[in-house]
Amino acid sequence: MFAGLATFRRNPMMRGGISSLRNHASMMLVLLGLATPLAHAQRVIVVRSADSPANARAIAGIRSDSRRIVESRILGAEDGALAAMLANATPGTAIVALGTQAARFVARLPVAAPTVDCMVQGDLDTLSAAPVVPLAVPVDVQIKWMKRLLPAIRKVAILFDPAQNARTVAETSRQLTAAGYTVMAEQVTSPSALPPALAKLADANALLALPDTTVYSPELAKGLLLFTYRTDTPMIALSDGWVRAGALYSLEWDYAELGNYCAELAAHLMPAAGSTAPPLMPPPHVSVNRRAAAQLRLKWDAASLAGVDHVHD
Repeated sequence: MFAGLATFRRNPMMRGGISSLRNHASMMLVLLGLATPLAHAQRVIVVRSADSPANARAIAGIRSDSRRIVESRILGAEDGALAAMLANATPGTAIVALGTQAARFVARLPVAAPTVDCMVQGDLDTLSAAPVVPLAVPVDVQIKWMKRLLPAIRKVAILFDPAQNARTVAETSRQLTAAGYTVMAEQVTSPSALPPALAKLADANALLALPDTTVYSPELAKGLLLFTYRTDTPMIALSDGWVRAGALYSLEWDYAELGNYCAELAAHLMPAAGSTAPPLMPPPHVSVNRRAAAQLRLKWDAASLAGVDHVHD
């Protein structure tokens, strides 16, 4: 389901004698749920781009496993010392880079420790070769919920700043088109570009929001929500907060779960992990607004709402 989100590197199976027996036993423990990638204490260095509620939740998730020794560092005045720490990380250390700036910072360093770029926003191919866990919910998951909650839609609008999301929107459009949707993508390079972009989307059946600080900012929130009301264009939003404000529904990560996943993925990349199975990515949390659904004359039954985490009336 999550192909393309991260590239998992695995060590070859050990061959011969006792090594084979031990490897076989480890595999059996994993299959039985009696072992995890974190068999021993693991040092995790978390590099974050900034202080934010989402980053704080992700770090709390990373700290949730008592077997981890977690050190958190923020980019800033001590970047030289931080770079030296990362470049000279001892065996048994993993690095989780939270956010795009942190990922780019770590990518420039001669780091040998297993690294995961976590909660990265926007285009990804300018980053390192490390596994990338994007902030955007995977398109296949978005399509699953679109088919369930908006089964009649055919035209999906996307607003984006090409400086942030040109390649991301191209890939999203490709997958939506393959699933049978017509994509209406409009560029918004500044707040003044929003009204003319919205004017071109009057025929859209839904507005799919992608993480984009130019478009989905507090400054533009009112205009976006007014557009959805006036044109009966449901918004598939980024967070529960947007749903409470009037968007139809949202898919949003639990950032603690996502942070924990990134740390587990980093542990999986360590040589000691051997052939253990990669961790499963957590599902996003789903919020819906039944008042917005009623305005759009949508009828959701119990099956439609199965798996929904938050319902706002």
